[in-house]
Amino acid sequence: MTLNRLARALIEPVSNAVMLPALVLFWVLAAIALAQWHWFAASDSGAGLLGTIGMTIIAVFLLPALVRYLLLVIEERACRRSLPLLDLGLFGVANSPRRLFALVPATALLALYIVLRPGAPLTATVTVFTLALVGMPLHAVLLALTDSPLQSINPLAMWRLLGRLLPAWLWLLPLGLLVVLSWQWLASHDTAGYWLTLLGLYWLIAFANVCGILAARIDVAAETVIPMSSTADDEKQARLSVLERQAALNHAYALLSRGNREGGFAHLDAHADNTSEPLLTQYDFFNAMLRWDLADVPLFYAQSLLPALLDAGQHAMAMKVLVQCLHRNERFRPRAEDVPRLRALAEQSRQQDVLRALAG
Repeated sequence: MTLNRLARALIEPVSNAVMLPALVLFWVLAAIALAQWHWFAASDSGAGLLGTIGMTIIAVFLLPALVRYLLLVIEERACRRSLPLLDLGLFGVANSPRRLFALVPATALLALYIVLRPGAPLTATVTVFTLALVGMPLHAVLLALTDSPLQSINPLAMWRLLGRLLPAWLWLLPLGLLVVLSWQWLASHDTAGYWLTLLGLYWLIAFANVCGILAARIDVAAETVIPMSSTADDEKQARLSVLERQAALNHAYALLSRGNREGGFAHLDAHADNTSEPLLTQYDFFNAMLRWDLADVPLFYAQSLLPALLDAGQHAMAMKVLVQCLHRNERFRPRAEDVPRLRALAEQSRQQDVLRALAG
């Protein structure tokens, strides 16, 4: 990544027509929660209690939605796709529960800071900052692209990912220092915390954007030596527009959530057939399904998508789909007639875990 590309990635949260509304929405909701907190702190009456209840309700919906959005930014950038419009489904309580695992290491780092700070504030700051800067971006990329909580904290996977991303990953070091310095400067001027909250949200989105762009050079989700299949941006523009694709997914979700699997899949395939790249559109639909709360739906969809990818020679995509399904459910099995080709592909790419799964 060049310095110019890094600069453009950093300003996208305020210059990108998709990112900016998301930043503003998250800030407005956070500001309302913060205002209610101030109201609670300044009042001993029942109104103050209502304030803290309101703040808690907003936080319960806001924090998970923010985590899902950050991982979505990483995923879309890493897969070299255009960012979708902010989906209010991100605020759903049961939406993409696996992605909320990102709160676990973040909470652990916060707890470590609380424990260390009373006796050694400088040590606590340096230790937590270093662990967060080194570990959290790797964890977030793995979680965003594999949708596997265990894989996202696998030290071997993180080490392998770091080795494949160096030296470009070193850009995060000066970026992290810039985050700390700007935060400390504004903290001394903004006692209410509203602008500090905006700065924090901006840096989170900017950091996710940079991590996704850095990860776009490899196929992290499949963790395979097969090169990541990519298409030019102008080719991708020929597929469904963001709004049309989302409308198709929304309608399919309504059918699938009521148990109408055949109707839901048929609706998606009909939309895909009307695009210039039907197979790539179906692949996009599969990735979108992974973020739904319908755990088995993408697995069933993958059973018909895998042979289509294999027939088209999209071996990297086929392996990625298979690995994502196995991460979702280790008992997943493709159709029997597709197993020989997938096994041969796994042997070629030295995917021992996949070979063991297909042999079971």
